[in-house]
Amino acid sequence: ENIRAEMIKLEFKYEEKRMIVEDLSIKLGCRDETISNLESAFEKKAKKMIDDATTFSSLQELTSVQEDQIEMLKAQIMKLKFRSDLREEEERHEMEEMATNME
Repeated sequence: ENIRAEMIKLEFKYEEKRMIVEDLSIKLGCRDETISNLESAFEKKAKKMIDDATTFSSLQELTSVQEDQIEMLKAQIMKLKFRSDLREEEERHEMEEMATNME
């Protein structure tokens, strides 16, 4: 009878430990999945940061090129304005000469 009672106790302890191991296995599985999800999220964020940095660098280069183009256009505008002023001055002198010659 004592042996039977001991057997039942051992079976109960075994079942209790088996349930603990099963519970821990489930928790480990959840932990592994969480770690995997975090790693995946980290990789996505790292890739996005690299993409953002590349985009930023490209935009900086584009901005620099556009700033250079703006400076060239400003120089061309100044040249054209100077030529226009010079041409107006020449026309004014020609008109004055023509007026003087007609008198």
